Amino acid sequence: MPITREQNAEIFDHIFSVLFHCTPGTDPIILAISEADINYIDDFISLDIDVIMNLRYTTTVDDTPVQKDLTDWRKAKIIAFLSYIRHYNIKTYEDFMHASLDNFNDYRTSTDYNPSNPFGLPPIPDAVTSTSAPTTFPQKLPASKAEKFKARIRPDLTSYIELKNNKFWDEYNRRLKAVARSQQMHEVLDPTYIPTTQEDIEIFQIQQNFMFSVFEYTLKTDHGKSVLRKYEDTGNAQKIYIELLDYAERSTKASIEASALLKYITSTKIGDGTWKGTAFNFILHWQEQVRLYECQVPQADHLSDTLK
Repeated sequence: MPITREQNAEIFDHIFSVLFHCTPGTDPIILAISEADINYIDDFISLDIDVIMNLRYTTTVDDTPVQKDLTDWRKAKIIAFLSYIRHYNIKTYEDFMHASLDNFNDYRTSTDYNPSNPFGLPPIPDAVTSTSAPTTFPQKLPASKAEKFKARIRPDLTSYIELKNNKFWDEYNRRLKAVARSQQMHEVLDPTYIPTTQEDIEIFQIQQNFMFSVFEYTLKTDHGKSVLRKYEDTGNAQKIYIELLDYAERSTKASIEASALLKYITSTKIGDGTWKGTAFNFILHWQEQVRLYECQVPQADHLSDTLK
């Protein structure tokens, strides 16, 4: 059954709001699709890569309309989505409306999705040469460091946990760094890291693109969403992490929490009746509070070894 106009609008709304996390009316993807006069889902899903790579949108800078290219990570998301619907043969209204963010993320971070050949096109055959001349084949260039890196990694968004409340920052950050290291994305979470060679710059851009998706997937707090919007045009995940870290460890809110922790550390006693567990578990609990406190204050304010 053909898709009606009403269903067409619902499908676009589902794709942009649920699968792409776009902000209605202001998101560059929505603006670029609209400015390209793409109004029907059939037109959208039949876009080729050349058209996607040239999508632009108009924004206002100092009250002046300015055209901008879509950022690479937004183009990559559109391409991954078109590959996703081809892979699962999504065609009908019901198919589109049942497409979920989890399934989409699972696909684009799996081995089923090949970013270098997203639509699964067959290789172009070698040109036929004259039989009177010897046949020569161009030598295949060795894979670059960035290409080897991309082929080796298998990042998985679902391995990361969501941050829904800033008080759980420590747990979120610990898991974030552990998973990023296992997936070879940890350099984005090093505020001092600066790639120097061209190959390292290319690898770092791959890492940046993926970690931006991680933050888009996991940041659910108002502050996290605000920082995410600040860098959505550049996709700079390293700066997002720096701001999150600064807010969590050096903000006024963190200072208040540090003061409360210090008061607790220096006043709590195992024999005051408030602790219900064993003495061993109390010691582990107390040491964890010390660690949390020292994560939020300068080195000079760390507790002395005699107190520990």
